Amino acid sequence: MRILHLVLPSMLSILAAGAPAPEANAEANIESRANHVRFGYSGGDTCTGPVYQFDSTGGCYPVSSPARSIYVYENVGCQISSWSGLNCRGSSKVISGTGCTSVLFGSIKVQC
Repeated sequence: MRILHLVLPSMLSILAAGAPAPEANAEANIESRANHVRFGYSGGDTCTGPVYQFDSTGGCYPVSSPARSIYVYENVGCQISSWSGLNCRGSSKVISGTGCTSVLFGSIKVQC
């Protein structure tokens, strides 16, 4: 019984030292998801008609047919721009804030 009293505390300290603190993992997960954007686009000038929605932390999004408006639902630390070409090249316009922006475009670029 006395050996158990000596061995058990030392084993618990070894296990505790090897495991990261739960708070550290939670903070890392929050930081990795901190910058993101949720947006959609439509063929209508005022975000009318079918809206195709995306959640993104970055990338180039070509549209299947000419789109005329972008609706930004949420933007946390990202820059959104519309491009005339399907490959995020050509003429561009930076989309600021949230809500509907009327602009003819071929692709959307998100940088976070």
